[in-house]
Amino acid sequence: MSYYTDDFMFDVMGIEEIPDYLFHYTSLETLACILKYKTLRFTRLDKVNDRNEATSKDLEHANTLVFVSCWMGNDSESIPMWNMYTSGMNGVRIKAPTNLFPGREKPVVFERGGARLGYNGDPYVISRVEPAFGLMGRSIVGPNKVHYSNDPRYLHVSCKTTYQDRTVLDFSDLGMFKDLGWSYEEEWRYRILGMLDADYPNDKFLNEVTLDLGRYPVTPEHIDIKLDESIFNEIEITTGPKMTDSQFILLEALIEKYASKTVVNKSSLKIR
Repeated sequence: MSYYTDDFMFDVMGIEEIPDYLFHYTSLETLACILKYKTLRFTRLDKVNDRNEATSKDLEHANTLVFVSCWMGNDSESIPMWNMYTSGMNGVRIKAPTNLFPGREKPVVFERGGARLGYNGDPYVISRVEPAFGLMGRSIVGPNKVHYSNDPRYLHVSCKTTYQDRTVLDFSDLGMFKDLGWSYEEEWRYRILGMLDADYPNDKFLNEVTLDLGRYPVTPEHIDIKLDESIFNEIEITTGPKMTDSQFILLEALIEKYASKTVVNKSSLKIR
């Protein structure tokens, strides 16, 4: 049973539509990489700051199958987000359109798993230790809003349903629920999944290799996905409330070299 469905989004979470723009808090150094390489980094969920992320009651190490890029839907500056994700509140906040990737496809909401979009860039490759199979794809799940709850049904989800001769894997809920203590993030996520939702033969290879993420782990810790270069005519950068003059000079140089049409705004917050 999947909890994260279109009905759940609309009726429980109150989401009326996918936003046109989202916001990402990060360091000046990470912004430099985004601008230079025109890529967005997706990080494996066992490497993020919440160590309880994407746990499953029936699949050990399930969080190693999910790669995420994390954004915020609220256009007001967030002091907790500046503190958490920019060193010394001297980083940046990126405002970007939600259709970031080559082809600029609009997200489409499906019955199960929420919004999803494809892209026209080179396929990503998620490898595993052999003999487990890796995955190649061009599908990104999201952006979808994280649901915050202390209900254990959501925090320790099921990923598989086993019948006599087959097992159905479903990762719709994985990485889409977090403890209420993180609710200040108001997070929206893009996800890349390292295994297909599918109906598999319930055989020895599935149970002893495919589902053994400890012995045959996912090998990459992050995936860099190409961005559509046209978005750099649309993004806006807000500087951290404690960005120094020298850091601002570096930011201006980056913008001039790699994304000259990008708008730069200074923080509206006044913090000593």
